[in-house]
Amino acid sequence: MVETRGNSFFDYKGVKIPLMLFERHLMYSCLKNKGIWNVRAEVKSSLNVNQITSDNPEIVNKESYYHCTKCDKTKYPDTYIKVGKDCKNEGNDFSWYKFNCYEGMSTYDNYEKRYLKAANIHKECALMSTSWGLGQIIGANFRNKFKTVEEMEFSIFNGGDAFQLLIMSEYIKANRNLVEAINDKDWSEVANIYNGPLSQDNNYEEKLKNAYNEINK
Repeated sequence: MVETRGNSFFDYKGVKIPLMLFERHLMYSCLKNKGIWNVRAEVKSSLNVNQITSDNPEIVNKESYYHCTKCDKTKYPDTYIKVGKDCKNEGNDFSWYKFNCYEGMSTYDNYEKRYLKAANIHKECALMSTSWGLGQIIGANFRNKFKTVEEMEFSIFNGGDAFQLLIMSEYIKANRNLVEAINDKDWSEVANIYNGPLSQDNNYEEKLKNAYNEINK
């Protein structure tokens, strides 16, 4: 309910694709460090990551995507800010917005304009840098159930809703602290572990609590 509103797939040119979200900062880390979170990727040493980053800032970047909103046109025309920040102090021009923020990009566009381009640069890193399916499990966590991220890709593309839930449950069970937080209904800790320290920016804790209460009626 919180991650994908219960949706598992979307249609891309007549093909069912798992709900996904590509993360450019993870792609950068994967290429630069030859892996993510101590999970190794086959990246050639000859790969010029700095040049790739310079040529493809929207696909490979040290910074994550920022949720942004447009400022008051009467005061700050053509200026965008990070959500929750003060427009006057955090104003940035459109070029900064274009390469550092995203606003309402559809899953379809995210797949076509980001993931597929990233996969053309390095397929393994693109898979590892993307959140997949109902639980939005990042590909770099494939070792909870699979030998390779490509095995995870095949299964999550072809296994249906039940298999996506299985992958989500395997991810949760592999983290004892997360299991304890869920059992304790400590939604703040669940949000912090599952969605990261930036979860506070989108009220993730409250969304989890509300979803649980709705289901538990």
